[in-house]
Amino acid sequence: MVNKVNHDFEEMIEGAGSVDTKSLSGGAKINTIFHFRFPGYLNEGRLDEQELRKEIGYAIRNIHGVRSGLFTPDAAFEMTVKRQIQTLAPPSMKCIQQVSTELHEVIMKCIDKLKNYPNLQKEIDNLVSSYLRECEQECRNQINQLVEVELAYINTNHDDFIGFTSQTKSESVKDVQTTNNATDTQVNQLIKKGWLSTSNVGLTKGLSREYWFVLYTDALAWFKDES
Repeated sequence: MVNKVNHDFEEMIEGAGSVDTKSLSGGAKINTIFHFRFPGYLNEGRLDEQELRKEIGYAIRNIHGVRSGLFTPDAAFEMTVKRQIQTLAPPSMKCIQQVSTELHEVIMKCIDKLKNYPNLQKEIDNLVSSYLRECEQECRNQINQLVEVELAYINTNHDDFIGFTSQTKSESVKDVQTTNNATDTQVNQLIKKGWLSTSNVGLTKGLSREYWFVLYTDALAWFKDES
């Protein structure tokens, strides 16, 4: 009889044996929890990109305080990301609870066939329910540990951070870049050019040489001839 309960439980989880045509149950319901309900729970606490950028912007300004920071602090990203990581725990716990509840219902359906043996039915219920609670608690501990691991180190070298930082910097220094571009058009202006005579240089002491020089605002170049 115990083997029969075990066999019925496996069939309800795997979808074998008699199939319920009126509602979802067993493995099908657990599949729905994982693939449909759980993603919905995660999306409930997710910020849209505009709101996320606003939070990071406020964090950057608050970290700089009265100073006008030259660089984007990593702490601003870490604070925001840690808040988002922490929001993953409640949906995960909710998913665990629903799966545990469904497993217990499957167990109750399986042992219902043992109602002619109430003592055996009660003992199986106690043993299986106790084991299920232990597994549920272990699963909760694993989720909490995983969240703590993710919170322990935030990889700000990730492409998502780099892309956001680049965009933030490009927006914040847009006016400066425009000014620099305007200045670049005036860089390397020709100041003077002509022949330059040198003498008493190294091994050529006592000799003189002439070079064609070109003087710019930030550089000096010389050549053997004008061409």
